Amino acid sequence: MAKKIKRRQFGQIAAGSFTTTLLSQFSAKVLSATAQELVYGVNLLDTSQLQDLENNTPPLELVQTDLTAQQVPVKIKVNSVKVKNTKPVKKKNQAFFLPDNYRISTINTLADGSIAIAAVSQSKTGHVNQIIFGTGKIDKLKIEAIKIDGLDNPNQTVESLVSVPNNQLVFLVGNRGTPPFSFKLFDPIQQKFISEDTLFLPPLRLNHRYANLCQSPNGDIFATETGPEGIPVIIYFNFKDISPITGKVIIRQLIPLGFDNQPLLNDLKSLSFSKSGLLYALATDPIQKSNAVFEVNLKTGKLKSIKKISVEKLTLY
Repeated sequence: MAKKIKRRQFGQIAAGSFTTTLLSQFSAKVLSATAQELVYGVNLLDTSQLQDLENNTPPLELVQTDLTAQQVPVKIKVNSVKVKNTKPVKKKNQAFFLPDNYRISTINTLADGSIAIAAVSQSKTGHVNQIIFGTGKIDKLKIEAIKIDGLDNPNQTVESLVSVPNNQLVFLVGNRGTPPFSFKLFDPIQQKFISEDTLFLPPLRLNHRYANLCQSPNGDIFATETGPEGIPVIIYFNFKDISPITGKVIIRQLIPLGFDNQPLLNDLKSLSFSKSGLLYALATDPIQKSNAVFEVNLKTGKLKSIKKISVEKLTLY
């Protein structure tokens, strides 16, 4: 893992014209060099022979491609590595459990250009969250990993993450992937949560699902929110857009997501900005029933299919 995550500059936008300004910024963007927009995808490989799930990461397949249909993806295997902090974390025995397994909850590009992958292991003794960091080119990746300790209860899992100033990460934490969700501020260097809320992160709606944190080139944080009606909505916030009433960051809903003739009925698998400022998503194509990269129209919420890709999660870098 890189020793320092560079500070990103966060633009201050007046609250009264926040949405109008945001849309005008993104409508002015064009994808001038599609082949330069590289994609990292990740797949979970067979873990049936892996021992000590708490202290060993799952083997992974990383897939590098771009947003053109012509490029053949480059695939490499990332072997299991031992976490740097092997002290046991607090867990809760499971009354009912499946065979030992892992799942990949997210992958994201950090401010210093490295990637971070969140993996959750499950065994009869409980859940363990791991963050796997990769630095360097795909064929020469340096891999390090830590496990996460200090969550409020042992059923909480890291479902999404994004890098923020002061060498920190913001986690979206759920209850084994389900509501309630909350924000947690984490120091990956010290490997501990930060109790002081220096970013003024707000509480989240108790019965809503939150996922897919990502950061735009101007520093705004985007994600998806899904309420009881089941249709994911793009939300966003800026750390300088503070409510004068609550003293917390204001989360603003932007647009529900959907295809040309139907709403999106399942949450996205990933959400990521390109360097050119366009927003892309990994979702299941409703016709082909397979994963594909979609461009997200921030004015209409419509998803436009760009490229079929066989990965579980992805990020642009």
